[in-house]
Amino acid sequence: MRRFNTFSKYRNVVAKLDKDKSLSFPGTTLNTDGLDSCNMITASQYFIGFKSNGNNIGVLSLNEYEKINNGVIPMGRPSIQAHSSAVNDFEFSPFAYDLLASVSNDKTLKLWEIPEDGIKENLNNALVTLVHDENTSGVNMVHFHPTVENIISTASLNKVYLWDIENQKIINTFNSENEIQYFSWKEDGSLFVRSLKANSNCLEIIDPRNSNSPTVGAGHPGSKATRALWLGNTNNIITTGFSRTRDREIFLWDTRNMSSSVFSSRMSFSPGILMPFFDSDTNLLYICGKGNNILLKYELKNNNLEDNNQLLVTSNNFTGATLVPKRALDVMKCEVGRILQVTKDTVTPITINVPRTNMRNFIPEIFPDTKGDVSALTTEEWINGVTKEVQKISLDPAKAVAAKAHNKNANPLKTNPVTVSVPAPKPSDGPVMPIQVSIGATARANPLSTKPNPLSSKPNPLSAKPNPLSSKANPINSGSSSNESLNKRSNPLNSSSESLNRRVNPLNSSSSSLNRRANPLNSSSSSLNKRANPLNRSSSSVNSDNNETKTKENDNQPPVTPAANIAMKFGSQASSYRFMSGKVKVQYDNLTGYWDNLTNEIDGIEVNNKFIAIPINGPGGRIAVLKTRESGRIPSTLNCILCGSTMTYYKFNPFNSNMLITGNENGNVQIWQIPDEGLNENLTEPDYSFSLFNGKTTLIEFNPLVENLVLVGGYDVGTGSTILKLLDINIKQEVFSEHEDKLNHPDIILNADWNYDGTKIATLCRDKNLRVIDMIKGEILKEGIASESNKGRVRWLGKSGKILSVGFDKQSNQEIRIFDENDLSKPLTALSIDLSSSLLCVHYDEDTNLIYLYGRGESNIKIYEFLEGQDPCCRLLLKINTESIQQGIAFDHKQYLDVAKVEINRAWVVSKDSIKSISFTVPRTKTEFFQDDLYCPTRDFEHSSMTIDSWKSGQITPLKTINLCPEGMKLLSENTTTRVVKSTAHLIRKVDDKSKGNVKDEFVNQLVARIGDSDSDSDSDNQLEQDNMEGLDDDEWD
Repeated sequence: MRRFNTFSKYRNVVAKLDKDKSLSFPGTTLNTDGLDSCNMITASQYFIGFKSNGNNIGVLSLNEYEKINNGVIPMGRPSIQAHSSAVNDFEFSPFAYDLLASVSNDKTLKLWEIPEDGIKENLNNALVTLVHDENTSGVNMVHFHPTVENIISTASLNKVYLWDIENQKIINTFNSENEIQYFSWKEDGSLFVRSLKANSNCLEIIDPRNSNSPTVGAGHPGSKATRALWLGNTNNIITTGFSRTRDREIFLWDTRNMSSSVFSSRMSFSPGILMPFFDSDTNLLYICGKGNNILLKYELKNNNLEDNNQLLVTSNNFTGATLVPKRALDVMKCEVGRILQVTKDTVTPITINVPRTNMRNFIPEIFPDTKGDVSALTTEEWINGVTKEVQKISLDPAKAVAAKAHNKNANPLKTNPVTVSVPAPKPSDGPVMPIQVSIGATARANPLSTKPNPLSSKPNPLSAKPNPLSSKANPINSGSSSNESLNKRSNPLNSSSESLNRRVNPLNSSSSSLNRRANPLNSSSSSLNKRANPLNRSSSSVNSDNNETKTKENDNQPPVTPAANIAMKFGSQASSYRFMSGKVKVQYDNLTGYWDNLTNEIDGIEVNNKFIAIPINGPGGRIAVLKTRESGRIPSTLNCILCGSTMTYYKFNPFNSNMLITGNENGNVQIWQIPDEGLNENLTEPDYSFSLFNGKTTLIEFNPLVENLVLVGGYDVGTGSTILKLLDINIKQEVFSEHEDKLNHPDIILNADWNYDGTKIATLCRDKNLRVIDMIKGEILKEGIASESNKGRVRWLGKSGKILSVGFDKQSNQEIRIFDENDLSKPLTALSIDLSSSLLCVHYDEDTNLIYLYGRGESNIKIYEFLEGQDPCCRLLLKINTESIQQGIAFDHKQYLDVAKVEINRAWVVSKDSIKSISFTVPRTKTEFFQDDLYCPTRDFEHSSMTIDSWKSGQITPLKTINLCPEGMKLLSENTTTRVVKSTAHLIRKVDDKSKGNVKDEFVNQLVARIGDSDSDSDSDNQLEQDNMEGLDDDEWD
């Protein structure tokens, strides 16, 4: 029965990208190029190692962010001069936090001992150097044995080596006829599994102390690289790889029966391999993919993977990652895991926490014992067949033991927060409980050190003063040193206690602390890493000697407002759309037969206010038509438009919702009229058909202002060029036919777009060139290189005169470039997006200056904001998950948006089995008003502004605009009911000047009077905002 179900303690874990502790690497300091088997980073309890420029390995402390400014790692920092060829893999020893192993294409395995205080000068001399066979092309992987500290395993292209590093000799080798892609040890060190590249990738489970044949499993059917990871000391192995259609896959295997997997899951297409990380203490499996920005979590239960959860969507893609050892976690903050994310120029920790309301004490039920760093066996014992697990230790800070170093002269380091019970001073009356004190999660606390605590070496000069706001003495902090108040709740009436990691008294005007929330009424508090106080006019740093002087100097400066802080964070004015969200709703399901074999030039879906058109697989060029404002289950058999030949392009007429124009492989351009009620039968005869080209039709674009004017392009088989033509579809004739010879392109036109006033087009050709053409004069105005690839798309950015092109850079990363139409020689801005083979499609919203980027085969929409006149002129705002593998996306017209819900855009997403709508909304509190700061008058794209004759004569008439404000809805700018919060900082200063006994009563009376005045100014006296709120609508419960 359900009531007997056992729920996981980790089902509600929360992942957070800790950007405050991010490390950035300018230039080539961080190297993210390497084999699929390399994670690009490794970590011990105190150090992290990463691939640096050249053949080097960089080493930083795990808390390096505390030592440097702004998190920037300077170029030229000392590193390990590791190998004479490319570094392929490296790993810290689980038995010594300062021992690092590395392998390279130079056929060597090297061991490095990291100095206790880090690398201060280049490290050239390895502790041990072992050379592999001469016929080895290179060494690709290295892993320490999980239970024996003197055994290391390495892997070349087709051989696994076991090394005795104490005696510097090979214990055994394990050959393979196929390429070894990855290998992993069982936690007890008795077996290892390796994934092989064969005709179909396979798995081998090997007992290294037994000559029996290995156990073989099928693996993944795809031809790309795979990984195999043994899940702790269980009988399960997780593998990641690719299907035959190149979709990424996750398989779970039971080693007792390798004939088939016991669990499988398929993810979206991406060329990057999935990297699995397993925490054997909690049975949590984390998976992230190179070239993707999603972190997944599974839990191993009963020989199955359960509780699938998308933990986090990061702002940048993973290029590597590693799991931090458990002993380095901050257990007093319920941190059960930490992953270091590597991007192309940053290393950022992702903390994984279990939400708990009470974090004062260690919680053993979520922190089982973890592996220690004492070897379970000697090399000889293991070779003779003994199997034994490493002894486990508690993560309880009170039971913390010193971490083990390879360097015997190193000071012992505590690996967990040290918790001490400090008796509080005896109060005047009543019992007092001991106080729990927690000292640093990853701080190197030397238990043998005799140096006094720098925070407790000086008595607190304020601690002995009586509290002016309290009639009783403070029983906790009246005479204690600052050490006695670490990580505790400060007395809410104490105005002078010093502490670390505590809750600050909201009326405290002079307390100094680290990592606390700044008092919102504090006019002179000094702290590190605090939230800026909007009323604070004189805050200074810790240990300031001239507090009073600085207060007077800064008293005339304006306060730092939250809006100013946001603007400082973004480097410019904060965007109104930075908190935008997307709500996905299934519009049509049961879609079968969708034609996904489209070229990059074709959009996967077309939408207007009446109909949705999608291509359907089958002979004759089929296009299905559905109603836009309806929803439901799609029948198994759809009535379609039959083009008679393979469809190569299609577009709705923006000024006639019932007209669809198609281009075909036979060079024809056809005009179709769709009945208002939709298709009741297959439509086989077009209203009109143009026979224009001897090759396929490659382009159809309607002029955005002129009625019946459409640009078409087609391939000329004889010359290999693309011909552009203008058609008047009303009189069925060509326009400016004399310009055709001037507009030929030397190769296929990949994409084209009309400018804001409909007089010019921008084209992107397969010869990589971007061209700006005056269509009235028939003249190519400008020409320049658009990107490094022969794939791409192009869009005009409204009336700014700027052109956006998308393509790929030399490293096959998706890339966007923004050009000035008058200078195509170099881009104004070039941004590298993601490592993906999917070509990005573009939608530009000229009203909001938002750029929507989406790729076929991906599952997200990237939203950028265009900032005209700034450098860079484009910035990433957010990513929206579409919850399916998208094949095409189209956007609705603005006049059909629900402005009452602050909907600023709506998109239609087609996948292989459904059509969904995504509503993009901006959260606002006063939704009863029309948000006129978000909705400007928008152009009416459904009604033309001029005829072809007017356009040809150069008489350009702009489109009419539509005011989106519904009738009777008030404007937000006219709202006069905004509550004004008046400053009380001057009251605090008056309190500082008082020394009489009635200071408390006087301050409280003034503060109450001020609050009363504020309430009297409000239009909603004695009434809460939620009293006027209505319940949720039915459609909001999704």
